[in-house]
Amino acid sequence: MKSNTLSTLNLINFAKDCKNLIVCTHVSTAYVNCNKPGGFIEEKIYENDITYDVESFVKQVLSMSIKDIELNQT
Repeated sequence: MKSNTLSTLNLINFAKDCKNLIVCTHVSTAYVNCNKPGGFIEEKIYENDITYDVESFVKQVLSMSIKDIELNQT
């Protein structure tokens, strides 16, 4: 879990320090489309339905205890 959350946060912080950076794209396969119903994920591009601040979400996850994380699994 930490490698998937901390590495993203580190990439965001690194990108903020790049003065001439125009675009930074990060594609992770960790938990990709895990919120889709039916248990079957097609090999296609899904619409982006992220409606939250990713950096805040990562920080929130990192502040959670293992017990809290286990309780919040769906």
